[in-house]
This record gives sequence, structure tokens and C-alpha cells, in this order.
Amino acid sequence: MNLDGVIAAIKQALADPRDAVRELQLDETFADRRKRTRPPAGQALVRCPWHGEKNPSCALKNQGGDLVAFCRSCRQGGDAIALAAASLGLDVKSAFVETVKRIAEAVRVNIETMEHRPSRRRERAPERAPFAPTPPAPIGAGDRAFGALAALVLARGRLDGGAYCNDVEIEDVCDYLRGRGLLDIARAEGWGALPPAGSVAGRAWCGMLRDAVPSIAADLDVDAAIVAAELRAITRGEGFETPDHRLVIPFRAPDGSLYTWQRRAFDDRPDKYRVPSSEDAPNVAAREGRGRSCRWPYGAERFAAAPKDAPVVYCEGPIDAAVFRHLDAAAGRVRVVLGPAGVGSWPLDGGHALFATGRVAFIATDADEPNGQGKRPGEIAAQTWGADAWRAGALDVVRLLPPAGFKDWGAAYAAARSPQEAAA
Repeated sequence: MNLDGVIAAIKQALADPRDAVRELQLDETFADRRKRTRPPAGQALVRCPWHGEKNPSCALKNQGGDLVAFCRSCRQGGDAIALAAASLGLDVKSAFVETVKRIAEAVRVNIETMEHRPSRRRERAPERAPFAPTPPAPIGAGDRAFGALAALVLARGRLDGGAYCNDVEIEDVCDYLRGRGLLDIARAEGWGALPPAGSVAGRAWCGMLRDAVPSIAADLDVDAAIVAAELRAITRGEGFETPDHRLVIPFRAPDGSLYTWQRRAFDDRPDKYRVPSSEDAPNVAAREGRGRSCRWPYGAERFAAAPKDAPVVYCEGPIDAAVFRHLDAAAGRVRVVLGPAGVGSWPLDGGHALFATGRVAFIATDADEPNGQGKRPGEIAAQTWGADAWRAGALDVVRLLPPAGFKDWGAAYAAARSPQEAAA
């Protein structure tokens, strides 16, 4: 064993204070929340591993490329090796070589190759009592009405792989999906496409939906005004609402009911994802559920049929969830893959976390670059989702990062496909 090389590899693995917190499971919890303070950017403040304390006073920072720890209370500290030994309860002085081996094992550094295996980062369970997540509102009359209208659109706009889908040209939508390696996956998932903006087909489709309102109301045994209100959430005049968002992704409740959709524009505009608007018809009583918001995560309908011990994977959006499900199937893995509509769609009451109760939860949000405020939305979401999963009774919570160099799982999947596959 090259001792110096192993030590250097350990120090590199723990050079970032945030990585050191996760790898060594250091505690940042304040017993008295009124005393909570934020450490400077790029640093961390943890409960000192050298002495017992209620509030963090041990500062971690990177100095000259190496991690440095120092406790303002007991005045102890040291480099990454000293911090790791203290957090693991090891004695550096009496058994240095054995201690280095134990630390290397703890942080996944191979003592022969001196390579650090990327961590499946485990989010630390918060020191809070478990809570009962609040399930979303059940499927109501408006949801069923929206679902019936959406089913007509998806049937008419199915992705059949040709240049035309019934009476609407969708080759540009297929090209977008084909370029990302998603066309076959989208077909299997039951996604659809809308007619181009201002097209004759668009006007014909909207007319078809208006004509279907009385029959849908009769079939569902609901007031026609409810169906008409949901139609106004889909259409605007003779065309569709936000006509540039033409890729249609259906969302289903745990019982399999189609209750809303998410639509995507296939360019990089800031508002590339849209859900239906929130217009209610006059004199319509409040409904049990809102057919417009994606209040259940994408893939929720697959949960009931999954094995009781199958882990749950939370991805950032339906595209990543569909890709992840495809990769799991190819590898023979059995997991329930769920896709909240986006980082902002996770409910404050933790409703999505109920799927993690009694299971291992994998959090697979994006590996974003810092935004204008220096924040990484995917990382912030992972912390929130992971904390709720712990509080809901997850057996373990594991952070999964996309392959190095890629922002999300969909991009990594598209890049991994050969040019021949992409063109097929």
C-alpha cells in the first residue's frame, strides 16, 4: 500500500467541506434554532467530533486546496485525516496505518488503486419526529372531466412514428424526441403531441372537444358546466392554450386515473414546461381535486403493483423518470420511479414522501450549475425531498447524481446513444 498516495486520495475526497459533511455524516443541527447561523459560502459548521456539544462550533473550510477543521469551543482541529479519525472514533497516534485504512474504507478510497469511488450520498436524517405526510386531494369530478378530455387528445395525437399522426403533422416533435433518444420511450409511456399553432388540425381538434362535452358529462354523470370549465383549461378560442408547448405528458393518480398533463416546448425557453391554467366556470362548486396541478408525481400509478420492498426513486420531472425507468428495466432492477413535475412542485406538506415510507428512497435530482444567486436548485430540492422522506419513515435515503459532466439523466442517456441509434 502506498500510504502517502492513500492519504492524498482521502484528502482530495474530503477537500470540499460539503463533501466532508456528507461523507463523514457530520451533524449540522442546532439544538436551539434561535442560535442558528449560516457559515460563509464554501464552508460548513458542524458539531465538534472532538467533544460533545449541542450546537455546532467546529468550522470546516478549504485552505490551500486541503480541508481544515477547527473548533472554536474546545480549540481542537486538524486536517481531513484528523477530522475523519475523530468523527469515526479512531486513534491516529496509536495505530496510524490502520486508522488510514479505516478512513479510506469509510470514504470509499481504494487503498490499492488510490481511486475514490463517487459516493451515493446519503442525506442525514433530521433530528425530528416522523410525520404523517398529507396525501393530495382525491380524484374529483373536475379531474375526471379533464382526464376524459385529455384522453381524447392523447388518442388523436399518439406518437406513431410516421410523418403524420392522424390529421396532424408531428415530425418536429418526433425529431426532438428522436434526437434525445426518447421517441421509443415516449411511445411506450403513452405521450402525445398537439397540432402546430394556427393549423387547420388545431381548430378541428378544439371543435371535436367542444362537441364531446355533452357526451363526457353524461358518461361521467357530472354537470356539463364542469366539463366546459375543464375544456377552458385546455383551449383558447379556436386553438390550444400555450400552443408552442406541443409535447403532451399525461399524469395519473395512484388508482390509474388520468387527471392532468404537463406540456413541453421542445426548445430551451425558460418556461418550457406548462400545466393547464386555473379557470373555473361560474356557479361551479368547489371540487375535491384540481385537475390542473400535477399534485401526484409522474408514475404514481405504478406504485401499487410494485413489490412491497421495492425502493423508490424520485427524479426531477417526467422525462428523467421515464429514462430512469428504462435504464432500470434494461439492468433488471426493480424500483418505483417517480417524477414530481419539477423542483417547485414538491408539496410543502410532504405528500410525495408518503411513497418512501418503509422503503429505501433514492433522490435523483439534477446536478445544476449555480444560478444567479449562487444556488443549485437540484441540490436544494434533494435536501428537501430527502428530509421529508426520512421524516416519512424511509429506511434509507440515498442521493444519486447523474454521470459526471451531465446536468440530468435525460442528457446523459441521449449522449450515451450512438449516432446510428439516434438516427434510427
